[in-house]
Amino acid sequence: MQGLGYNDEFNDSKEYLERFKIVDVIQQLTLSCLIEQPGNPREFMAKKLEAIRTSRARSQNHVVFTRENLVAVFRCFDVTGKGYISLEQYKEAMETLGAKVYNQKPSGYGLDHITLDTFADEAGSALRKL
Repeated sequence: MQGLGYNDEFNDSKEYLERFKIVDVIQQLTLSCLIEQPGNPREFMAKKLEAIRTSRARSQNHVVFTRENLVAVFRCFDVTGKGYISLEQYKEAMETLGAKVYNQKPSGYGLDHITLDTFADEAGSALRKL
């Protein structure tokens, strides 16, 4: 019977993490830190968390990533420097950013030709929904 208590505690913990989007926030903070590589990562993340708190207090969504960060992520996926990525790369990039709900058919998806501007706009929009 001890196993049942563990499962209940695990499910409660999982629900708690999902309700407050803790994993999403930590993932965004970590990726943002890796992209920007600040001299003082703790201070950097504390400032990002404070910006999120302030935005939420004003009933606004706060995106941890700047457009420059989104450009850097895009460039990681556009390894050949063509200026566009495939739909598969777009989806992988969105998952990397922690975006769970995003436009599955962005401009250029039919040609596997998603530009930087499209990616940045779609990623920004998806991240504001978190």
